[in-house]
Amino acid sequence: MAKKTEGRVTIARRNVIAGLISRGVMILIPFLTRTLLIRLMGAERLGVNSLFTSVLSVISLAELGIDSAITYSMYKPIAEGDTDTVCGLLNVYRKLYRYVGLFILAVGTIGIPFLRYLISGEVPEDLSLPLVYLIFLGNTVAGYLLYAHKRSLLIALQRNDYVSNVSTIIVIFQNVAQVAVYALTKNYYLYAFVLIVCTVATNLLFQYLSNKYYGEYQPKGTVTAEVKGNLKKQIGGLMITKLCVQSRNAFDNIVVSAVLGLALVTIYSNYFYVINAVHSVLGAILISITSSIGNSIAVESKEKNLQDLKKIQFLYIWMSIWAMTCTALLYSDFMTIWVGEELVLPFVSAMIFSVYGFVLCLGDVNGAYADANGVWWHNRKFSVMETVINIVLNIVLCHFLGVNGIIIASIIATAFSNFGYMPYTVFKHYFGLQYLKKQLLSLLMYLIAFGISVTLSILVSNTITATGILKMIIQIAVASVIAPALMVISSLRNSTAKEAFQLVLAIVKRTKPKTEE
Repeated sequence: MAKKTEGRVTIARRNVIAGLISRGVMILIPFLTRTLLIRLMGAERLGVNSLFTSVLSVISLAELGIDSAITYSMYKPIAEGDTDTVCGLLNVYRKLYRYVGLFILAVGTIGIPFLRYLISGEVPEDLSLPLVYLIFLGNTVAGYLLYAHKRSLLIALQRNDYVSNVSTIIVIFQNVAQVAVYALTKNYYLYAFVLIVCTVATNLLFQYLSNKYYGEYQPKGTVTAEVKGNLKKQIGGLMITKLCVQSRNAFDNIVVSAVLGLALVTIYSNYFYVINAVHSVLGAILISITSSIGNSIAVESKEKNLQDLKKIQFLYIWMSIWAMTCTALLYSDFMTIWVGEELVLPFVSAMIFSVYGFVLCLGDVNGAYADANGVWWHNRKFSVMETVINIVLNIVLCHFLGVNGIIIASIIATAFSNFGYMPYTVFKHYFGLQYLKKQLLSLLMYLIAFGISVTLSILVSNTITATGILKMIIQIAVASVIAPALMVISSLRNSTAKEAFQLVLAIVKRTKPKTEE
């Protein structure tokens, strides 16, 4: 058992490094590209990008659940060396994704006559909405029809580093190619078509890597009726659970477009891009170790995994407190420098966005364990409630509060998940409800710590007389003192904190944590 645990530490280190590099590239390069495209295209054309991406995200809800459910189902047979079951699951996955791709193509085509109703105001005269939409639709469909199952195989095999490295390469190529194509031709259709080329290239690379290093796993054979039944149940639960995640993002842009117009879609998307970038950097760490969590759940005790959850949560949320405190301080100044004052929202909007970002972070660790445990079916009723809450509040609050109403709606819906049914489900169906109260209290304490960190940082920041980049550097320094100081204070007489610090040292020094010896 010790050897397996040590292997997971090594695997986690490798995947985290690759994941952070990939996430950094996937944030920085598209950020530079978006900056250039705002100036080359204008807000309306870039708004079309955000709108159609959101529309297709909603249509793609047919896929939600398949990827995670298949990956979860492969953890145990891979750990046990059951190659036949893994191959059978890959065969099921390949067939399912073909059906999903055809379904999205059919539904997406039917929706073409209704595109104009999703936009308030004028559309750029030189753009054919149906043609642009068909390109985006083709990109989405291509992603499902070509070797999508091989990406999940690599993740289940704990080779997230392969997935991250491929993503890094493709993101760099895609963004450079799109800017070059549009700058040279001013042709939006060619610019959009680059997406299809990159999607095909990505899946071909996944196919190549999986065949080269794990050729024994091919989509062939079948699985037992019991496995199929469990898989259908898991997919059904995940489709409902993941719907709420998509509704937070996709429906936001659709409602903003329909009520406030394309220009506001771009402004809102810019702010969401920043908060999502910060959240995704943090999330890259969890994504990189989710397969290790799944492997641990397959072979370790519940008590061991509960201690791991506490340690991971302590480290992850304190990183989130620091990151979101920095975001709250820098948001308005950064947006002014990046896109100009005409595309900047009031300071209160920046604060609300920062709160939304932290509330998202609060649920990430529980979400990772929910994914690794396959408890999605038990979330289905709560997820439907969250989706309804989010959509209704989006529509109502957007009319009364504008963009701020959209953000507040997302905060309320996310809190319902991250403080409510997600931890309840994970603890009820895996760890045990006797531990739930302490978990909820810890989440509440983290939220209070975030509020204290932001408040103290803003009070100190208001005394700064510097401006521009210098002011932002000083603000980062302020947050980098206050947040860690609060973490140290909270760590006193906290055994979980001590074990978490030992885990960090083990990863850095490439040794085994004392708590796992």
